[in-house]
Parts: sequence; C-alpha cells; structure tokens
Amino acid sequence: MKNKSLSVIFSIIMIGALIGGLVLVKENQETRRGAYFAGTKVFMMPEEHFGQVGNEVIAQLFVETENEAKLSSIDTQICYGNELTISEDDPSSQIELNKEALGTLVDASIVGEGYKCLRLVAIADLNKKPEDLKGGMVRVATIKFVAINPGEGEIKIDREKTKVGGYNPTAGATDSALKVGEIGDSRYDIKNELVEPTVTLTPTEAPIGEDSILNYKVAFANVNGNDAKCVVNWPLQFIVLGGGTSRVYSGIIPQSKEVVGGKLVFSGSLVLTGFQRRVGVAVFAKGPKHLQVKYGKNNQEGPYNQAGGEIVLTANADTSPVYDFSKYPIIAGDVVGVSSETPDGWINGVDFSFVKSKSLVHETVNEGGYLKGDLDGNCQVNSNDVNILKISLQAKQGELY
Repeated sequence: MKNKSLSVIFSIIMIGALIGGLVLVKENQETRRGAYFAGTKVFMMPEEHFGQVGNEVIAQLFVETENEAKLSSIDTQICYGNELTISEDDPSSQIELNKEALGTLVDASIVGEGYKCLRLVAIADLNKKPEDLKGGMVRVATIKFVAINPGEGEIKIDREKTKVGGYNPTAGATDSALKVGEIGDSRYDIKNELVEPTVTLTPTEAPIGEDSILNYKVAFANVNGNDAKCVVNWPLQFIVLGGGTSRVYSGIIPQSKEVVGGKLVFSGSLVLTGFQRRVGVAVFAKGPKHLQVKYGKNNQEGPYNQAGGEIVLTANADTSPVYDFSKYPIIAGDVVGVSSETPDGWINGVDFSFVKSKSLVHETVNEGGYLKGDLDGNCQVNSNDVNILKISLQAKQGELY
C-alpha cells in the first residue's frame, strides 16, 4: 500500500514537472521570437564632406555585422538638410547599390518635410545562397546628393526607423533580426566657391604648418618599372584616419618616381589639410583603377588586419618620417562598376569581362596615354592584364577599416 502511495505521489510530481517544463519552453520560444541574434553598426562614410554648390556630395552607407552574421536586408531613413537634395521624382537615379551585397532596391523615396529623409529599402537577391551573403563590414550603397545651398549640416541615420535583417549561421536558428547598435553620421560643409581639401606641392617647397604632413612612398602592383610608359600621373586618393577624425584627399599626383629593383616607386609629401592628428594614424590609398589598401605602419608587406594604425606624423615635411608603403603595392583591377563605368570598390566578373574584351583586340594607346584596362601600364591591354586581374580577383574588395 505504501509503495502504491509513493508511486502516485511520484507520478503527480512528474506530471507537474512536465507541465512546468512545457510552460518554460513556451515562454522561452516566445522570448526568442523577439530576440536579436547579433548586433550591427550602421554608418555613413566619409565622416566629413567638403563641397561646392552645384556639385555632387557622395556618401556611402555601410553596415558592419557581428558574430559572423550575414547581411540580407536593410530598411533605413537617411536624413539631410536643405543644403542637399535628391530627386523626389526618381531618387533611385542617385543611388548605386552594391549588388554584391544587396542586389534589389525595394524602395527609394523621400519622406518628411523641412529636414528631409531618404527612405532606402534593399534586400539580397532571392536566389542568393546564405553562404554567399556578405558579412563583416559591408558597403550597402553609394548615395549621390547634389549641393544646392551653402551651409553646414549632417547626413544622419534615423536609428528608430532603421531595421537590419540577416542570416544566422547558428545551426537550427530561426532568428533573422540584427540589433542596430552604433550609428555613425557624417557632416558636410558646402561653399559657394570650391574649397579643395588638398594642396598642390612641388618638390622644392617644404610644407610647414599646423596640419600634419604625410611623406610617403607607394607602388602599383604588377607594374614593371622598365616598361611602364603609360603610368603617367595616375592620381591617388588618400584617406587618413585617427582619433575619430578622417579626411579624404583626391586627385593626388606624387612629386617623383624611381625604379627600385624593377618596381616603379612613387614619392610625395602631402599636407593633410584639416587633419592635425599626430599619432595612431592609419592611411588608406587607392589608384584610378585599383582597390583601396590600408597602411598602418612603415615598411608594411601585407594586409595590416588591425583596427587603427601606428603611423606618427609631424607638421613639418623635414621632420615627418617617410613612410615606405611600396612593399605592399596597391592592387589593380577595379576598372568599372556593376551598373556604371565608375569603379565600385570591388574586383569581380564585371571587371574581368571588361579587361578580357579589350585584350582580345589589343587595345593600344601612345606612350603617356591612359587605358582603363591597361593594368601594368605598358600602353596596351593584353593577356598579361587578364592574368593580373585573375590574381587580383583573390582580393575582391578594398580594405575598409
């Protein structure tokens, strides 16, 4: 009798435990439905824009995912002041999606009054496999504002109206929401007259001032210094970053060049107008048909693969160190974009098709001329340029941080 009583009591306890467990599972499932499986940063680059009324102000939207999450969608609003405008009739005409990341623009519309906002909704192509989605730091879109009034303002991301979706790599997981954490806005300063953020230097003049000075040496990958008759005034773009401040300097022509061990090495001294940071500086450089490369230290021989940088500068060209970046040459191959003739920061099949088509007819130019597909600078597009592009395809995307 006693054993029967114990069995009944034990059965009651087990039934209660089962019911309790089912309740906990249900509550846990309901909690998970509203959970985020990873965080993300959403930000604009560059951090500062200097422009002129009538010209474009080009801003790029980035998303950085965490925990190996893959980006699959974004719905955001990017707000701007009366100094800038985007066509209300066809805002999509001023948006260039990075189709390697999110290939379908679902909506582009102007909302709000006064301080207007661009609503941008984009998703990955539906036929894209989860493993092919982009993760980490991803450039989502390039937005081409037009400056219409002088003044200062901000290009701001509305956090409350920003939703980011992604693919959760955890086996069996169903969550797809990414929590929007850090937001990065950018500022602009529009003038009636153009203010260039760079200074044209000559080799005989040593720049002295409060702005930092970058003395540099760079090289372009796969360029034979003894046969590069068409590597003439290839413009460089530098981005310097340090202490939360960044500046962009475009159209930079080095002051000198020399052949070192068969490599064509370019040298210059650049006044970093508006940039006074002296320590912990990182430098990003790219050429006219090249991917962006990050330099964080002198004599760097490969990818830096760290946040920030170790570069130390001064305000005097005579005392600022000369940083030799030529041991890690700038990678060639970003010749066109997916939807335009402008390079888009990626090397992919579109670039390969362009170079291949030009090589088949051996497109040629006279000494000192310029051809997009001429990656080695020998004045002709041929099989060597195709081979260079095959090597560059391993890099795929420019270095961003």
